[in-house]
Amino acid sequence: MKNPRHGYPFGFLAKKWSRRFIGGFLALVLMMTVIDRLFADFEYIRLVDLVLITAYGVVWSFLYWMRPDLFEDE
Repeated sequence: MKNPRHGYPFGFLAKKWSRRFIGGFLALVLMMTVIDRLFADFEYIRLVDLVLITAYGVVWSFLYWMRPDLFEDE
């Protein structure tokens, strides 16, 4: 039987959807950093950040609502 943690430092990273969530979160942080640097003088940059974070949370909440076993072992 294959060890689910083989090759990953943490057990939750062995699950495909958990990796996608973490990868998406890291991509969101990187994207927000770039946008904040490029548009630092934009008056509503905090609102843009808030919308990006909220949209990410809503999308993942909707996915979890549609399929509650999303983060379970496959």
